[in-house]
Amino acid sequence: LRKVREPPIALAIILAGTNDLGCYATSNDICSALIGLHEAAHKLEVRTLAVGIPPSAFLAQDAAAAATAAAVNERMEAWSNKQPNCFAGFVSHPVHAYEPGGALWSRDGLHLSPEGYRVTGAGLAEATRRRLDEAASGSSARAGTNTIY
Repeated sequence: LRKVREPPIALAIILAGTNDLGCYATSNDICSALIGLHEAAHKLEVRTLAVGIPPSAFLAQDAAAAATAAAVNERMEAWSNKQPNCFAGFVSHPVHAYEPGGALWSRDGLHLSPEGYRVTGAGLAEATRRRLDEAASGSSARAGTNTIY
């Protein structure tokens, strides 16, 4: 019998650590964990897409958590831009702002509503397509950078 080889994983999408913010982890701790996930994928020759921490009611109410989220997003974008062979890319979360009572949020203000998840998926679709195109061509979506948006 001839073994059928599974196709390789084309892309790992890694969402930044929203829950870590509630535990008041430092941006360094969160970034170290996220980078570890990316590096594990890269060792397997899997490209990654880092998705920034989304806004939430928690971030709107807690300045320290909001500052940590901003620092994580900035550091992950900078780290992604420095990765060789365009193995990592970065995209801000497609939901850009928290709106109390808005259609994109569940009542708890932390989780997205079904519409919020639809918007997230639609927003990530283009970034995902670009990352997959990069994998096929071996190039960056934009010359000199791994940042998608």
